[in-house]
Amino acid sequence: MTAKQTTVAVLGLGAMGSAAAATLARRGCKVIGFEQFWRAHNQGSSHGDTRAIRKAYVREEQYAPLVLESYDLWMRLERDTGAELLREIGGLVVTPSNGQTLKRSIATATKYGIPHEVLEPSEVTRRWPTMHPPVGTSTFYERTQSIMPPEKTVETHIELAVRHGADLHFNTPVSSWTHSQRGVELKVGDQIIVADKLVIAGGAWSEGLFADLLPVKCERLFQVWVKPDIDAAVFSVKHHPRWVLESSEGRTAYAFPILEGQDSIKMAFTAGTASDTENLERQALPGEVETLVGFMSDLVPSIRGKGATQVAACFSGKAKDDNFIIGPHPRCGNVIVASGFGSHGFKFVPVIGEILADLALNGTTNRDISLFDPSRFVRQA
Repeated sequence: MTAKQTTVAVLGLGAMGSAAAATLARRGCKVIGFEQFWRAHNQGSSHGDTRAIRKAYVREEQYAPLVLESYDLWMRLERDTGAELLREIGGLVVTPSNGQTLKRSIATATKYGIPHEVLEPSEVTRRWPTMHPPVGTSTFYERTQSIMPPEKTVETHIELAVRHGADLHFNTPVSSWTHSQRGVELKVGDQIIVADKLVIAGGAWSEGLFADLLPVKCERLFQVWVKPDIDAAVFSVKHHPRWVLESSEGRTAYAFPILEGQDSIKMAFTAGTASDTENLERQALPGEVETLVGFMSDLVPSIRGKGATQVAACFSGKAKDDNFIIGPHPRCGNVIVASGFGSHGFKFVPVIGEILADLALNGTTNRDISLFDPSRFVRQA
């Protein structure tokens, strides 16, 4: 069996893996990467036309500096490649008044000087007549909320990696990886790849790759495109913001305005359901569309009209505490883990690419990723 030597191998070339490969290659590293599916495929987490990014992040403190840096890195990626990726459209979060989401949004925006407004329901309807926030809600509006195309982002990082000399292989599954005195050995067909470092960005497949050491569970996230029963032009991405609706029970769904060339609003709940990588149900389950449309119609009544024009499902790999998993493998220090991004990871893609390159080349990063330490699960065991 032949063997091939490299500095860093990347396993998984979706959103995070392709960003890591591009960053490593740009820094002059010898990189080889493997993806079990085709380029910018639709079998995992990074597809479906749109993803969102907002600066006033409401999760733990460590996320906010990373999402702010990520904005700058998205723009650098555009400058480096000429691709148009980041599009500012503004965003609304409609949430119970005095709830934690509203308080955290305001606190983050205030701390980091992020322009924002807190709007009452009547003001929302005046600005965007499609929307009628329920009684007892307030709306946090952030002008700089933006959207990105997931498939184009992955393709852009792949092209950038190849331009800088990365050796990327698609439709090429890795059957196993092991630690040895030579480094990390990957078995790929009839070949052994020996790498000084391995970056694993396995997405929903992470549970199997980590042999149950790290608790990453696969979830199914369901997306629906709905044609409104009023003129679709009023929902155009050119003048209608993205929005999020949170109920008093804590259930949350999001929606995107209508992109050029399309006629439907994309919507989804933020929480997924348990699945596995072999049996993803990609079609709508009974009542699934109706439940989502009913939930969102409390805010946007016109979506009840013409029903779904398209449905899709994607995978999500989620850690049991719903925080990212980024860092050295607890039992193999020259393996770097990138997993557990759930339904909120895509906005961080370029900064996570930088972090993974730092860890692979330097063993550390100057960004605070202590919250994401993979060994937190080992300590709890």
